[in-house]
Amino acid sequence: MHQIPDCPSAFNGKVNMAKSHFGHIDFHSLYEICKTYCMPVYGSQLWNYDKHIDTFNVRWPKAMNRLLDLPTTTHCNLLPNICSDIPPNVRLYKRVISFVVSLSKSTNVITSICYRLVANDNGSSVSKTISILSRDVVCTLIICIHYQQKDIPRIYLH
Repeated sequence: MHQIPDCPSAFNGKVNMAKSHFGHIDFHSLYEICKTYCMPVYGSQLWNYDKHIDTFNVRWPKAMNRLLDLPTTTHCNLLPNICSDIPPNVRLYKRVISFVVSLSKSTNVITSICYRLVANDNGSSVSKTISILSRDVVCTLIICIHYQQKDIPRIYLH
């Protein structure tokens, strides 16, 4: 299991490997291979998103530009639309939400204790990530309400 500080170098290595082995196939298949085999999401529910998630969010667009032979001037906000996918940080947040929901529904005593600790903001990396996610979602909803763009939540919460 990688920690976030290790992910950019591991991710870049895997992307370079995918590019060298599968660079000849079509755009969407290459992206699907990268998403499946290169994204370092195993155990990401337990990462501390407070410190290092920005590094990963900077590296992902650069790696996608290189992998898909896009110009380096391609804006990072366009990449999810080009790839017909959600942004990587949203994918990671969805994994955290799914993890916390599964904790909350568990009938196992130890798992229930873990959920209560996370829910009571015990200072763990998961509870910090939930706080960050809550802040980001509130900011996104305020922006949507301000601009009255009802499609934004639909786009990012597929």
